[in-house]
Amino acid sequence: MSLFEFNKDVGKAVGSNGNTCKPSQMDLIKEVMNLGLEVENLGLQFDFTGGIVRIKGEVKTQEEREKVVLALGNILGVAIVSENLDVKVRGPGAVFCPVYTGDTLAKIAKRYYGNAKKSQEIFTANQPILEAPDKLYPGQILRIPPLKQSI
Repeated sequence: MSLFEFNKDVGKAVGSNGNTCKPSQMDLIKEVMNLGLEVENLGLQFDFTGGIVRIKGEVKTQEEREKVVLALGNILGVAIVSENLDVKVRGPGAVFCPVYTGDTLAKIAKRYYGNAKKSQEIFTANQPILEAPDKLYPGQILRIPPLKQSI
């Protein structure tokens, strides 16, 4: 089990009752499903008062695990994601990176990879959660995977 912290006061607003500041457990499940993230035997609990999401199930890859965590954590009202996801195929983990005021994917790529031209790798690594390269907001968390080595 792992715990991931997020900023409860920023994020994507979701809410089925017109109250996007208070998402329900079902809203969170729908968000994971709408993004096409696959979690077998999905179990999810949400304590709105504490902003704590507890999720369990099975995912195919480490990348899918990280995207599920980010999809839930980057929702307005979520402060902590406690995940207990079994990963069928383990791989190298990504670094989670906060977005600061004035950040662009190029600036983040320069900071983490030393090369601003690697911004497309960060964008691709965060799809479908990140809809467009210019749709960043301060407080958002992105995944920064290790660069693939060329032979």
